[in-house]
Amino acid sequence: MASHPTTTAQSPMLKGADEASRLHLIASIPFLALGALLIIGSLFAMVFPAALPLVYGRIRSLGMAALMLGWLTNVLVGGAYYALPRLTGARLGSERLARVGFLGLNGATAAGMVLVAIGLGDGREPFAFPWYGDILVFGALSLPALVMLLTLRHREEKTTFPTIWFVGAGLGILPLSYVVGNIPGLGTIPSTLGDLHFTGTFPTSVMLTLGVGLMYFAVVRKFDLPLASRSLASVGVWSFVVASGWIGIATQAQGPFPGWLAGITALLGFALPIGMLATAVNLVSTVGKDIEKIRDEPIALTAMAGISLGLVVTSFAAFGSLRSAATLVGLTPYWEGIIIGLLLGVGSLLVASFTYEAYPNVMGREVASKSLARSHVRFTVIGIGGAVISMVIAGLATGFSWSGGGFTSAFQPFGEGWAQATASGRLFTGIALLFSLVGLVGIEALALNQFQTITQGHAVSQEVLVIKTTEDEQEPDEADAEDDGDE
Repeated sequence: MASHPTTTAQSPMLKGADEASRLHLIASIPFLALGALLIIGSLFAMVFPAALPLVYGRIRSLGMAALMLGWLTNVLVGGAYYALPRLTGARLGSERLARVGFLGLNGATAAGMVLVAIGLGDGREPFAFPWYGDILVFGALSLPALVMLLTLRHREEKTTFPTIWFVGAGLGILPLSYVVGNIPGLGTIPSTLGDLHFTGTFPTSVMLTLGVGLMYFAVVRKFDLPLASRSLASVGVWSFVVASGWIGIATQAQGPFPGWLAGITALLGFALPIGMLATAVNLVSTVGKDIEKIRDEPIALTAMAGISLGLVVTSFAAFGSLRSAATLVGLTPYWEGIIIGLLLGVGSLLVASFTYEAYPNVMGREVASKSLARSHVRFTVIGIGGAVISMVIAGLATGFSWSGGGFTSAFQPFGEGWAQATASGRLFTGIALLFSLVGLVGIEALALNQFQTITQGHAVSQEVLVIKTTEDEQEPDEADAEDDGDE
């Protein structure tokens, strides 16, 4: 790659890919700001049920749609379109399909959110989109995987870089998991399992897989450091894929489901922290002795913070998937804390890491503020991390109170006794709300930094792909010119 001023047009190979990437990255910013606000609003509705005009469930569905589809899918697909041509040496498979997918994704997400807001949703987890909205979303989610396959088909680079593994797995699982989570006409139990599967699959096998792969790409390119271990990267990608959906099902594994389901969730739930640990070791080994010099750089800082927070959150998820623990914390705030920690905490930090590397090359502008980048890390780790821990404690307290009341017959943990059964956990849920407000400041700092980068960032050089040709492929005049230059 060679650097040229932003006034110089990019090569055709990168230009179309970067235009598709730019569209997705820009569209993700308002969804991030709105989704974070809605999710924190859903916590507020949980603590103060009568304070908002919309009920908790509807606010949460709107927030999940904005975060999962509007923000994370946009930004992760944009990151994939940015990385694929640079790792394969091939033009993006179909720029037209990429643009159609962009319009379909954002149009279906916005329309679905409007339908849910006015009460026309179907109530299913996590988005509550009606069936015809699900069809449009599935179509839009399928196109990035098709574009990826078309790109890989014409690859010039013979080496398969680890980021390709992560991108391929994440984009492939995305539409398949959405189908599993939205099959119409099933009974109550199969439909619930499908909903739970997608709710667990997206933050693990889609978000973590794509996020970690793109984070590797950003760190290696920015600091010109080789990835320490392909084996550890392989452990990470397989762990995230194997963990597909199981943390979602673990939330109700003790319900009216097959008996073997609880054992499977308990066993495979440990794939998540194993994958995060392998990623953490690989990242630290890659940075190595240079960690002191680059840890204050936004790309490295957000990567390290995201993986560290991910270790904590996925460890809680693995604990909650154990049979005895699942019986205790199922249907409590415990799992809501895990989902929020993965999406807003780990997700925002990993996204920040690769977007800080991509923005100068895709947008032609330098990241606006390192101060905002540090504020994002600080407030997110403290706020979202504190909210996760508080909701984990709230779930444990509620579970012990719920089960204790039933075993001792001190009160009935349902009906009139429900308020007494959940009273011990409500205090910690309120504390989680306070922490989440701190986390909201960090998330909005990320959105503001990205917006200011687009509108106010200093112009910088962009990448132009230079294709190296052999002497036999050169024109005679070109070969002579090179000889003269060497002399």
